[in-house]
Amino acid sequence: MSTSKQIFSFGQKVNGSRAPVVSWSHDSSYLAVGTERKYVYIVDKRGKVLVEKELPVSGRVECIEWDNEDEMLAILTEGATSVLLWAPFTGNLLDELIFENQKFKISWLKWSSTHPVLTSGNEKGYLNFYFKKNKRKVPTMGKHSKKVICGDWNNEGLLVTGSEDKLITISNHNSDNAANSLAVKAEPRDLKWMTMKTEERNKKQTTICGVFNQKTLLIHDITQDRSAPLELMFESKYGKIIDYQFYGDGYIVVGFSEGYYCHVSTHEKEMKDEIKS
Repeated sequence: MSTSKQIFSFGQKVNGSRAPVVSWSHDSSYLAVGTERKYVYIVDKRGKVLVEKELPVSGRVECIEWDNEDEMLAILTEGATSVLLWAPFTGNLLDELIFENQKFKISWLKWSSTHPVLTSGNEKGYLNFYFKKNKRKVPTMGKHSKKVICGDWNNEGLLVTGSEDKLITISNHNSDNAANSLAVKAEPRDLKWMTMKTEERNKKQTTICGVFNQKTLLIHDITQDRSAPLELMFESKYGKIIDYQFYGDGYIVVGFSEGYYCHVSTHEKEMKDEIKS
């Protein structure tokens, strides 16, 4: 039987008393760590600190994201109305990204995994797009009317975002609307793109999945605009949904607050049956 082995560790003297936020580069070579001490550092897989940066802000780091080329990090700090852009391996430069609606707090951000585009959402529902190649900034209005709380990019450059207004919107990497908005019963949380298990083995990500009321998974194919989203509910004894992840050929593992976990297939004929719990 294999046993796990600790490779490296950084404690409270470095990170502070709160849990740090971390982000692996896409090639898994580097780990970016943001702390409550206004401090960001990069380590390799052996735990060697390669570069570090003290941030000119007062709040702790809340989110840190690599761009699709692993060249730049977007950093969001507590209560911030702007985003910090850090290029750790090219001059160690730190820039502040400010949009026209910068008076509102930023609530969410995410780089596209396929395009050099960063999107941030704020407390008023605005989505802001930043294009790294030409440093163009595109603020958008009307996609949401309340705080943006989650979102995800798919492998074809489409962005899904969810808001406290109980709307799910789809945008492309140019900031345009790519599909009709979807009104849902509750605030969507932890929205992710997924690949459904089908007979055709289609690898396109056209289906979104999210958590609602901490007890239901909602699944919706954006190409089936007139179809109602599918809701997967679980036994109450499981407790609240803490997290879910996709694995294998179209399967979902869901973890719950009471220590349970279950596996669900996304194949249409198998979806409503738990494979294991």
